[in-house]
Amino acid sequence: MDCRVIKSRNYPIQDTEFQEQMTKNPLFAEAIMRPRTELLIRTIQEKVRYREHIGIEIKGGTRTGKSSIGIALAKFIAQLTGVTFTLKHICPNEIIYLQKLKDPNLPNGSIFLIDEQTETHTGAGSYAEMSVLEDIQQICANF
Repeated sequence: MDCRVIKSRNYPIQDTEFQEQMTKNPLFAEAIMRPRTELLIRTIQEKVRYREHIGIEIKGGTRTGKSSIGIALAKFIAQLTGVTFTLKHICPNEIIYLQKLKDPNLPNGSIFLIDEQTETHTGAGSYAEMSVLEDIQQICANF
């Protein structure tokens, strides 16, 4: 898994800005093309070693492998911690994730993958539940 920044299909203004930055600043070009995989792995290992919270947000276009990378990273973290990571730990959205966190039998150090971000509110009944999701990025594991 190589974590280089790969230029994908952008709007023309993004391409122009990107090219200008690449030509203006050679350090920018060097930094943007440097592989980050080793740094990411070492960072995760250190966080596991010190039992620190691990929260990773993966952004990208449609069908670019975000879910696959998330699953691979979750399995890697599970292997380091000795915790089980299965399909039932993959949540389709934040609401399902919050419901799973309420389980009193949830083991400490559980690892979850939230596959999609909920972006809409649908009625007053769900608004209260959705308002809890504003801080969802900081809730990643039950310790």
